[in-house]
Amino acid sequence: MASPSDYYPIVGIQDGLNPEKHEPLREVHLRMEVDDWFTSDKSIHANQRALFFPALWKFSQMSPQEKLSWFQIAVVFEFMKEKISRYPGKDRPDLEEAARTWRLPYWDWALKKPVNGEQNRWDYSVPLAILNKTVEIRQPGSEGLVPFKNALYQFTMPGNIAMGDWSLRNGEQDLRVSAVTTPDKNIFPFEDFATERALDYGPKGKKEKKYVFGSGENIHDLMHINCGGNAQPDSQNICLGGHMAHVPVAAFDPIFWIHHCNVDRMTAIWQILHDDTWFDGEDPRDKDNGTYSIKEGHPDKPDDPLRPFHKEGGGYWTSSDVREVTALGYTYPGLEKWHYTTEGKYDKQKHLDALWKKLNWAYNSDWSAAQKSRLTANPGEPDGLKLARLSSLRGAPTDMFVDDYVVNVIYEKFELDGYPFEIHIFVGKVPDETPYKTGHAQVGQVVNFSVQPASLGDSGVGCGNCRRQQANHIKSTGCVALTNALITRYKNQIQHENSDGGPSVLKSMGRADVVPFLKSNLHWRVTSRGVLVDLPSLKVSLAVGKAEHYADRTKMSVYHAYKPAYEVTRGRPGGAEPGDYLYPPHR
Repeated sequence: MASPSDYYPIVGIQDGLNPEKHEPLREVHLRMEVDDWFTSDKSIHANQRALFFPALWKFSQMSPQEKLSWFQIAVVFEFMKEKISRYPGKDRPDLEEAARTWRLPYWDWALKKPVNGEQNRWDYSVPLAILNKTVEIRQPGSEGLVPFKNALYQFTMPGNIAMGDWSLRNGEQDLRVSAVTTPDKNIFPFEDFATERALDYGPKGKKEKKYVFGSGENIHDLMHINCGGNAQPDSQNICLGGHMAHVPVAAFDPIFWIHHCNVDRMTAIWQILHDDTWFDGEDPRDKDNGTYSIKEGHPDKPDDPLRPFHKEGGGYWTSSDVREVTALGYTYPGLEKWHYTTEGKYDKQKHLDALWKKLNWAYNSDWSAAQKSRLTANPGEPDGLKLARLSSLRGAPTDMFVDDYVVNVIYEKFELDGYPFEIHIFVGKVPDETPYKTGHAQVGQVVNFSVQPASLGDSGVGCGNCRRQQANHIKSTGCVALTNALITRYKNQIQHENSDGGPSVLKSMGRADVVPFLKSNLHWRVTSRGVLVDLPSLKVSLAVGKAEHYADRTKMSVYHAYKPAYEVTRGRPGGAEPGDYLYPPHR
């Protein structure tokens, strides 16, 4: 059995917390949204920033040979505590409290924020904390705030060496990260790596609906590609892209951590909402695809070890151990169970009502779009209100039952030899230039964020699980919701250019008008690194279902009864047909 010196146990920040880690109402500190934390004027958050940024910089400059370096693993809290000794004794209690209550923040990429601090302009954006090379923080012996190097801005190897530098090979330990060899199929390698931010959401509000459907994996993948950039090859066939867009080095970009904190948050929210749902290894879906430590086909169970995550004192964490994130010493806003008690006992319904209300107000753009559509004028109605912020419209929300439209795609995950690609969905004329930039036609994307099966280092081993999936022609799916984009087109009577003589303007939101309109105006393309590529396995279909939106914001919207509309895609390259059997027979 390995000794504690052979590994770094994952414990979370437990200072001052109830030692009973699995106490149902255990009170812990919150991970904050990164911009809320970065811009807060509270002294405790200013103190946390004063400790965090110097600690993170020191961490980033550690030798890659160190077990606890940025290059090998992420650890910050201990460095923050070290920084306290630099301050006068009278300041230390507040700083110790700041360090004890600090938790790594998350980036809520699904939430609109003020643009340049202007409260009347809101849009999606990367966090303010990563945008500049320096940050203004409190420093020992100085009055006011002073500039300090911002390690969140980008990761730079200590000494500015390359990730493939020979100094990273020491005896049997080889830490080098190698470039990808030149592939075929007109896809291009990452010959070098640079932190690049290229988040591009297009016109305000255009892509809200993307977050309603689709899997958590697709949302996760989309953010990796958006943050890493969509670099095209230069004259020497070299792509200079961001770390985040390439699997083997994505974790080097510091935005990776706050991005994954949000993925963790989404999982924690789901678990609160569905705490009666768990897995037992008996369902066919519990069979593992295989990892370096799990055999392919193994039925995953809650008590299986989650290697390589060691517990303190030996052994590995399990899924059951972390079913509640509070065991690791933190939780997220809105998930504090201890706030929802009745006579000293957890009141689940009280908590769920509050949480659903919070989530609906923050993220349910489908609900907002449906209510705005109901409260604004239809085409041809004189002097009616136009689409605007819901808060500016007269009239109360009501229960609504409307048609809902979604594009489904299915494709082979490793069809391009593991290179990532994007499936772009358009309603309207497809732009001539790639990579596709902002514009009203593109209504969403499905991202395949994968890695070459044999691209991880010089060992020649690569990813065995990836090779198995490639050999088995494993397929992935994704969705792009269309309803909000269609509401905009209908209400504003937007003219669309098409070549088949079909409808150029959407006449209503009913199926009888939407399906013929989409037959003429729905399009799709596939790109990789900003270059158009063929994806023979791709099948695109349109599904029409029902959405139920309730005036009561404690009730979640319900989507059901989806049926394919094959007439939109039949006979087109990559278009689905009835013979593809993509939907259950009863649909």
